[in-house]
Amino acid sequence: MSWKSMRLFAGLALAVFGGIFLLIAARQVAYPGFTEPMEGDVLAHVERIRRGLPPYPLPGPDFIALALMPLFHFLAVPFTALVGEGRLGGPRLLSALCALLSGGLIAHITWIEGRSRWASALAAAFFFSSYRIMDACLVSGLPDSLMLLCVLAGIR
Repeated sequence: MSWKSMRLFAGLALAVFGGIFLLIAARQVAYPGFTEPMEGDVLAHVERIRRGLPPYPLPGPDFIALALMPLFHFLAVPFTALVGEGRLGGPRLLSALCALLSGGLIAHITWIEGRSRWASALAAAFFFSSYRIMDACLVSGLPDSLMLLCVLAGIR
């Protein structure tokens, strides 16, 4: 396989798998129901912050705080304002954005280490193509994508 065809293949793979990821993410963000059991709890935390309350009240029979990173809840508040209060689209939109940024960081890290555009595009394509293997966590209203983004940002 020549270098030119490898570049073409890597660009095509990134376009196909990145495009499929975007389509799945758009459908997931727009879906009105829960896709993960804990999304409702995350939404409750986001709503508390939006109302000016602390994200984690004292534990009690009415409310049990989740052991999730609270940064996600604070960052999801403006996205919830964009989509509409009481809807899961805000946290899901934040997760989708973090997943896209994670793919970009993977491409950037590959570029820094290898100085190859086709390897960088192929690394991002592998990330987006493995989305269905990794489950639906990257675009659900959970902090998994933000955590992945923070880990990747710590690498470079």
